[in-house]
Order: sequence, then structure tokens, then C-alpha cells
Amino acid sequence: MKKEIREQFRSRTFERDKYRCRMCGFTPTAEAWKCEKPPLDAHHITDRNLMPYGGYVHQNGISLCPQCHEFAELYHMTGVPHPGYSPADLYAKVSSSYDWAVQMSFGLAPDPEEGLEVYKRLVTLQTGERKLLYYLDPTLRTKPTVDSWLLACEEAGETDPNILLYGKGRY
Repeated sequence: MKKEIREQFRSRTFERDKYRCRMCGFTPTAEAWKCEKPPLDAHHITDRNLMPYGGYVHQNGISLCPQCHEFAELYHMTGVPHPGYSPADLYAKVSSSYDWAVQMSFGLAPDPEEGLEVYKRLVTLQTGERKLLYYLDPTLRTKPTVDSWLLACEEAGETDPNILLYGKGRY
């Protein structure tokens, strides 16, 4: 099942991107796709370990050639993006966002109704976090952080790992 989900992620990402690198425009030949190593990679914009159920949704993917993939991976390895390759830049290239990718990832739950319920709790916690930030800074200049998310979860008694990941995956 997991292999099928991964393959569906790759297929949908490549199809949406018309089988070309979304960053530099490289379009592999039909022959290149027959090689053992594919000419493009379906890159997870937000690391799959920071997404609910692995984030294997095309809203969290982008087709990249090997060179552009190295640039994108720099962020995952160092926390500092190559210019133009931040997660926000990559999401913009595919008309997606972190929040949209998270929402769609909850659809990968083994029980879709359970995934929907967990997502509803996440949305409620987002409201709680905004209230907490407003309490700390009524000017609303304070941006959400991992700590503000964990504090909102703690206040609500939330312990679900898929929800706790949300704050770690934001940039």
C-alpha cells in the first residue's frame, strides 16, 4: 500500500508539472524516462517526516531535475535555502501552500473519517494559537513559531503526533 501511495505521489506530481522541471524548465526526452534512474525527481517540498501520513500528496511535491533537486535539498539539510528554492518559493511554483498540503495529507489517513476529525482539531488549534499570539502581542506582529504551536497544543491537551508535527513543518 505504501509503495502505491508513493508511486501515485510521483505520477500526479509529474503529470501536473507536465514532466518537466518546474524550476529550470528542463524537459527529459521519452528515452530518458526508460532509464533505470528517472530524469526527474518528485521532491517533497516539506520533508515527509514533518507531514501527516508522510505528505505523499502532489500539493507537497514538485518535479525537479537533479541539479534543481540538489538546490531544494539544501534547505532540508541545512535549514538555509538556496536563493529561489525556499519551501515558500517551491509551493508558489506549483500553486500550493504548506497549509493546503497538510490539509490534503490528512486524506491519506487509513480511516478517512478519522483523518477529517484530526484535521478539524488542527483548525481549532490554529484559532487557539492565533488567540494566544494576540494575547502576547496585540499588534499581531508576532509570527507563529514551533513554540507557539506547541504551547497552543499543550493548552488544549493535544497529543496527536500528526497535529504536533504541524508547528515543526512551518517555516
